[in-house]
Amino acid sequence: MSFLDRFKPQPRWKHADAATRAAAVVDIPEDDEFQEALDELTRDEDVRVRRAAVARVTGPTALVALARSEADQELRRELSDRLVAIATAPASSESDAAAALAGLEEPRQVSTVAKTSPHDAVRTSALDRIQEPKALGSVARHAADPRTASDAVARLSDVQELRQVALRTEHREAGVAALERCVSDGALDEGGVRDLLDTVQTRARSKAVSKRARAILQAMQEAEAARRAALEQWQQRVASVVARVEAIAANPSAPTAERELADVQAEWGETAGSGTAELDPETAARYGALVEAARTGLAAHQRAEAEKRAAAEHAAALRAVRLSLCERLEHVAAEQALTDLDVARGEWEGLPESADEPADRDLQARFLEACHAAVERHDNHQDRERIGARLEALAVEAERLTSESPVAEEPWRALQQEWEALQARSTVLDAAVAERYRAAEARVRLGIEERKAAEERALRLQVQRVDQLVERATTRAAAEDLTLREADRLARELRA
Repeated sequence: MSFLDRFKPQPRWKHADAATRAAAVVDIPEDDEFQEALDELTRDEDVRVRRAAVARVTGPTALVALARSEADQELRRELSDRLVAIATAPASSESDAAAALAGLEEPRQVSTVAKTSPHDAVRTSALDRIQEPKALGSVARHAADPRTASDAVARLSDVQELRQVALRTEHREAGVAALERCVSDGALDEGGVRDLLDTVQTRARSKAVSKRARAILQAMQEAEAARRAALEQWQQRVASVVARVEAIAANPSAPTAERELADVQAEWGETAGSGTAELDPETAARYGALVEAARTGLAAHQRAEAEKRAAAEHAAALRAVRLSLCERLEHVAAEQALTDLDVARGEWEGLPESADEPADRDLQARFLEACHAAVERHDNHQDRERIGARLEALAVEAERLTSESPVAEEPWRALQQEWEALQARSTVLDAAVAERYRAAEARVRLGIEERKAAEERALRLQVQRVDQLVERATTRAAAEDLTLREADRLARELRA
């Protein structure tokens, strides 16, 4: 300030007295030349001056700066109220309202903007800054815009605040959403949910919310009935599974026991894991004991079956061995039958004792019969050998007898009878032996024929001789000169 300036009259807003400065604020012209003076007064040390200067400020950006820098709490609150008014005034532009909102810090004021601002973006921005459940509940209950109320409900998680919203809001969507959030939140037990629904359906301001509460309550009642029915069905299924496993444990030797146990265990796992209800420890313990008993019984039955199969396989193997011994004896050669019979008997007796089964008894009988047949076959072979040797000896004897002349009839007949008897018993006759016997037999037949021929000749001669004697006797008798001595001689000749 120059020396001359000290003697110029000073404006009243620069007076040393604060009251004077405050009163002079209204006299400051509204133009850019005096804006600096007004800005200086907004930073005056006296709150009265600042309040008067602030009253002349209208721009939200400037008000925000002043509110942030103001030390006096009351003046700061006044500035905040002005910002709230700008943010919620219908005539304010959206940019001014947004700028005013940016200068607000108290949740209550931000909540007021969210509830009453005419600008969608400003309401949304204000709602995004609210974290306090009560403030969110207040917005949900009192917001002028239904969408803002619904958005506030979406961010609200406090059950009591949601309950108040459902009872007191007049917005249909927000009230229904708050009610559904209360019901589905899980903070209330079933009794609490029923109490809430009963209260809401009779006391809610919104008829839509009351109707929704009745609908949810009816659905819960129907669901409860369905749950009871499902629980009864589940309990019956559990009882059925326990009864089935009990039956399997009582009869583990049934053909389908193992498959049925697997089915029962699968059904038990499905039933127990269905989530319908929680198994009581007693039923679970009983089921576990029955399953263990069934498994033990099945294992014992399977071991018994395995032992039975092994015994059957062993018996079948023994039968196969015995059958092979029978077939061996049945097809053994006659000349070595006794040797093979001794070996087979030793092997048979060395086998384990057979079971008293029809098949084993049949094999025993077959083996005994094969042994008897082998002995008989060997005896027959020996007999054939003896017959063959005897027939050969008879052939030699026949050659000897037929070499004599005349052939001795009695020895020959005895030899012939023995030959015929032995030949009938012989199955294989040596051709050379048979040829030798037939040659001897032919010689005998030839000798017999020759002897018969000689006898016939002699007989004829005798007959002729008799005829001659008879003729002589007849002739002499006719001559009547036959002497007694001659007649006697003729008679003796005739008798001879």
